[in-house]
Amino acid sequence: MTIKDFETYRTNPTVLEGVGYKEYMLKEDEIEMVIPSTGEVGIFRKASQLKNIKHDSFEYIKIYKGGLLKVRDLSTPALKVWTYILANLTPKRDEVSVYMKDCIEYTGYTNPPPIYKGIVELLEKKFLFRKVGTESAYFINSNFFFNGKRI
Repeated sequence: MTIKDFETYRTNPTVLEGVGYKEYMLKEDEIEMVIPSTGEVGIFRKASQLKNIKHDSFEYIKIYKGGLLKVRDLSTPALKVWTYILANLTPKRDEVSVYMKDCIEYTGYTNPPPIYKGIVELLEKKFLFRKVGTESAYFINSNFFFNGKRI
């Protein structure tokens, strides 16, 4: 099977699982805000004085438990391509481009065949979906991993 054997999509075909609504009541002195760097929603209470808090500036990727179980079964080429994708995933985006020259350099391979093999496996196992109109762009399965807020 080759990459071109897989269906292409105009939008990400992932149907988000585990996403729902939660009802809560804000107290009079609380406000709801989106944290720009992570996309997460937080409830904040107005403070009358400044307070220093710890902040972790490292970038992160969320790997959901269902996706983690699938990662353990990836072949070495697929795992190497997957880590390249994670390293190049833009925050709050569900698509990524695989640039062959960069991917070869990142994975340590010397030629494209193992990269293509890895991409095919990631497509077969639904880690990725081909994007319409391009050879190098893919949608990620947002039920397996994401960088930021999915909704």
